Amino acid sequence: MFDKIIYSVFAAAAIGALAACTSSTETEELQSAQVQFRASEISRSSLTTAETIKESSFAVYGDMVSSTNAAATPTVVFDGTEVKYADGVWSYSNPQYWFPGQTYSFVALHPATPAGIEAPKYENNSLSFKYTSPTNYTEAVDMLVAAHRRQYKAGNPHAVAFGFGHIMARLNFVAKLDPNAAASSMVIRRLALVNVSTKATYSIQPAMISVGTETDDFIGGWSDFSEPTGTLFEINNYVTVPAGGQQEIFPIENPLLVIPQNLSQDIKVEITYSRSGTDPNPIIAEANLFAPSIVHGGVWQAGQTYTYTFTLGNDDYITFDDPTVQDWNEAEGANYVVTD
Repeated sequence: MFDKIIYSVFAAAAIGALAACTSSTETEELQSAQVQFRASEISRSSLTTAETIKESSFAVYGDMVSSTNAAATPTVVFDGTEVKYADGVWSYSNPQYWFPGQTYSFVALHPATPAGIEAPKYENNSLSFKYTSPTNYTEAVDMLVAAHRRQYKAGNPHAVAFGFGHIMARLNFVAKLDPNAAASSMVIRRLALVNVSTKATYSIQPAMISVGTETDDFIGGWSDFSEPTGTLFEINNYVTVPAGGQQEIFPIENPLLVIPQNLSQDIKVEITYSRSGTDPNPIIAEANLFAPSIVHGGVWQAGQTYTYTFTLGNDDYITFDDPTVQDWNEAEGANYVVTD
């Protein structure tokens, strides 16, 4: 399930500006139906929450079509329009307005221009884009989407409340030292995850209205995955694992965000470690990650954190405990502590 973050989008969409001959009364009525937004700049150092969503702008895509002629070609109203938060309000250029007798469809993407996406395309109520995991995992951001469809009738331009949902998954690794290891600590000098899909396409569109005049439901997901042969990430900043303790590799302040996907049976973790950072003979080990991942169905799902705890020893082997899975709504804003 998606973790939901709700914010209001007041009175959305339409085409054109006000006509010069519009009377003052008509102008007031139209202004009351202007699209207004509330939102924010996101810090990549944490997952997006209801509080931090205001830290970054978001993009809105939308179109309209006659409610009595749904087969007609929709008119695009918003095409990646950036909505920014400043001085206590959300705003964007070229205000748009509701038009009675039209069915409006909206898709929102937060943040507005995430690192790694290319060729965003909005057509026939649907937004799609290609995504490539950044080579440097710290450049990845927590992407969220939302959608809304409404048959608009005059006199009720109430807020469009987007229920944003996360579309990425989060991984974490926690290292422990074997109590029988003849060392007071170990230093992880390299850690890499290989044989994963690092490219895919995401698509989303509002669901059709089945009851009433509007819906916030949507159809969306990942497809067109690259072959699972890529190296998802590689860290070379040394991490010390103390005896009798454990060390979190990707804490909430610096999360590893990945494309949700079915895992390859060849997925593996490669680790280089030693008793010190200058040891000329480090231990090089690798372990298959698919076997422990069977516990959660061999899949990474959006809005979930998958924590893999492994043990280092004297020899070139690493062993994994059963992984744990946690919803982001439970992990937001706090470190995740792994217990035995």
